[in-house]
Amino acid sequence: MRFVIAVAVAVLASIAPVTAAAPGVSAARSEVARLEGELARLDAEAGRAAAAHNAAMDRRDNARARAAAAAADLRAGRVRLRAARANLAERMVQVYVNGEPDALTLVLSEGSVTDALDAVDLLQTVARRDAALVADVRARVARLDELSVRLREAQAESERELARAQAERGRVAALVTERRRRLSGARAQLQQAIAARRARLARLAAAKRARERELRRARARAQARTAAPAAPASSGVAPSAAPAVSASGGPVFPLAGPTTFSDDWLAPRGSRYHEGIDLFAARGTPVLAVYDGTLFRVGYSGISGYRLWLRAADGTTYFYAHLDGYSPAAREGAAVRAGTVLGYNGDTGDAKGTPPHVHFEIHPGGGGPIRPYPIVAAWPRA
Repeated sequence: MRFVIAVAVAVLASIAPVTAAAPGVSAARSEVARLEGELARLDAEAGRAAAAHNAAMDRRDNARARAAAAAADLRAGRVRLRAARANLAERMVQVYVNGEPDALTLVLSEGSVTDALDAVDLLQTVARRDAALVADVRARVARLDELSVRLREAQAESERELARAQAERGRVAALVTERRRRLSGARAQLQQAIAARRARLARLAAAKRARERELRRARARAQARTAAPAAPASSGVAPSAAPAVSASGGPVFPLAGPTTFSDDWLAPRGSRYHEGIDLFAARGTPVLAVYDGTLFRVGYSGISGYRLWLRAADGTTYFYAHLDGYSPAAREGAAVRAGTVLGYNGDTGDAKGTPPHVHFEIHPGGGGPIRPYPIVAAWPRA
């Protein structure tokens, strides 16, 4: 027995340097966690910049629309002004050629006083019309001046919004470049940590097997000396417990059916950036609540089509767009459980004619969007 103990002590001493390397794994994991935290921060900042860029583009488009409306009013006003000036010119020619009779001339030329009074009334009516014509011309000139100012202001605002949008776009591009660089470094360090861990585990497993072999030999020798039955050797490996997975409250994958998607967050969408991820599935595939929460802004918009928001207990909000329609559970202010069918996959809004898909966004704390791909890819499918 003393021989067996001595062998065990020697084997344990031989593997001590291997186990001493464990702090290196912890350090690598800490570094990867730190880099992942920085990546999450960059993702959030890039999401906010993309949202600001898209909002600036919306304001620029509104300014251009106002400028176009002012230009149309200006053109129409110029046409009306030309007509009013033509009427005034014609009236001035008539007065110059024919002159304006006074009241005495009318009394002497008319057959009766009553006829003369009627003629005076007519003369006054014509005078009032002439004054109104002059006033109309003056009002139209003032209106054209006002429209010209409005047009210049709208055009200047449009240019300012365009400059803001371009600045935001440049900032987003810089953030995305930095995010990709950090992501590449994080992945490389993670791969190195995994490789080092696997190598250490392999060395530990080899040392363990060697120890077990040595222990079996020592026991066999001891049995041979004493001729006593030996107890069976223990493998030294405790049964592993299955990990506990709780689905209470979520998360649940947003679609209940075969789905394809890629990491298309911040991908260009015309002059804007994609603030979410597109989940492609067959039309009519049930769309699910990813967490327990409350629904809000359930309705239709021209860009998003049939859309809704879900606010989870921690304040994170989730946005769904382009649904084909709603389920009875999708009501404004309704409380829903994770996995509840909210609607059905479609292509409404500006997705019309594209393969049916759900545009899905994640907003921690209800703030700016973050990169959803690694989060959604890890969620269990219904």
